[in-house]
Amino acid sequence: MKLKYLEIFIAVVEQKSFLQAAKYLHMAQSAVSYSIKSLEEDLHLSLFLRETQKTSLTEQGKVLYPKAKQILNEVQEFLDFSDYMSKGYEAKISIGIENFISIHSILPQIDLFSSKFPQTKLKLMHIMFDGPEQIAKGNLDILVSIFSENSPHLEQQKLFEVEWIPVCSKKSPLAKLSKLQNKDLENYPQIIVSRLESSDTMNFNIPDVSNTWDVSNFGDKKELLLKSFGWGFMPKYYIENELESGLLQRIYGNSSTLELFVLEIYMIRNSKAWNGPCSEFFWKQLVQNFNLK
Repeated sequence: MKLKYLEIFIAVVEQKSFLQAAKYLHMAQSAVSYSIKSLEEDLHLSLFLRETQKTSLTEQGKVLYPKAKQILNEVQEFLDFSDYMSKGYEAKISIGIENFISIHSILPQIDLFSSKFPQTKLKLMHIMFDGPEQIAKGNLDILVSIFSENSPHLEQQKLFEVEWIPVCSKKSPLAKLSKLQNKDLENYPQIIVSRLESSDTMNFNIPDVSNTWDVSNFGDKKELLLKSFGWGFMPKYYIENELESGLLQRIYGNSSTLELFVLEIYMIRNSKAWNGPCSEFFWKQLVQNFNLK
C-alpha cells in the first residue's frame, strides 16, 4: 500500500467528491478513482458507497478515515523531526539541578529554550551530590551545582551565590536564647541533608557533635524545622516566607558555628564532550542572564 493512496483517500472524504479531490490534488479524476480502487483492493474492503451519486463513506471507511489521518500526521512528524536532527539539533538535553536550588532561578531560560527548540525534549532533574559524576558519564549535559572542581574535563561558570543561615522554629527553646554556645546546640538535633551537608568536600559549619538527624531532601528538612524537631542551616531564599511570617527565625551564637555563610553556584559541563546547538544555546543563555544581574 502506498502512503499516497491514504492522502488521496483523505482528500476525497474532505472535498466530498472524487472530482473536487482531483482538482485539489491537481490530478486527473481517473487517477483518483484508480488510487481509491487500488487502496480498497489492498485493504480487502470498500471505503465508499457507490449506489448513489453522493460520495459517502461505508461504515468501515468511517472507522479508517481518522486512522488514515493519524498515520499521515505521524509520518509527517517523523519526516519533520528527522530533518530537524539532520541539521545537528539534539533530540534531548538533560539538565541537573542541585537539590536545594530552586528551578525558578532558571525558568526564563527554560521558557525561551522551549520556544526556540520545541522539538528538543528538555529533561530537568534534581540531583544530589553526584552531579559531576553524572556529567562525566554523559547522563547530564549541564549541571547547576555548588561543586567546583579543577578538572581539565569540566568547564564551569559561576552563576550566583546562595546565602545560608542557621534557623529554628519560633516555638523551639533555642529561639528564646540570644547567644548560643555549642553546648546549647548539643541538646537539640541538627537536621542535615546527609549526602550533601556531611560531605567532606563542603564546608557547612557542622559542629562536631553526634546529635544529628539525617534527611534526604530540603523539603523534609524544612518541615522538621517548622515542627521544632531541631535546628539547621537553610538557603535563605528557600525559607524567606517562613522568616517573614516568623514561623522560622535565625539563631545567633558566640561561636563561628552559627555564622551565616555563602556558597557559590556554578554551571558545569563536560569540556571534552560534543555540545550541540540546543545545549550551547541553553548554556549561553544562563551565562548571559546571570552576568547581567
